[in-house]
Amino acid sequence: MTMFGKRERAAVTMNRDKVETIIGIGVTVKGNLISSSPLRIDGVVEGNIECQSDVYIGQDAKVVAEIKAANISIAGEVRGNLQITGRVEIAPSGKVFGDVKASVLAISEGAVFCGLSQMGDSHLTSKQPNLPHEQALPSY
Repeated sequence: MTMFGKRERAAVTMNRDKVETIIGIGVTVKGNLISSSPLRIDGVVEGNIECQSDVYIGQDAKVVAEIKAANISIAGEVRGNLQITGRVEIAPSGKVFGDVKASVLAISEGAVFCGLSQMGDSHLTSKQPNLPHEQALPSY
């Protein structure tokens, strides 16, 4: 435990050494990316990303996409919704503009997250009550 009772960060299960596909700096991809192996993006991607494994968004990356993956680590900028079965990590340099559905959401100090988050098992997130917006926020 550290100051304010915060727990030490758990070890990350993502293995960056096994990345097989890299979208490098200076590369722009427009369309759908579908991968069964780990994917690293350091360039620009516009479209949709479906990965059965881990996705790494590098510090210089700009991604405008709906992303479905096992885990994701974000150090660059992502604009779009994330549907992640495991862990979402947003590094201090990371920016996410979109909604996140994941089992775990870890946002580092300095990171930007603008959107809604749903965490936990998929059966729990799908059974949330549908409340009108006025009831969700108190009026003053």
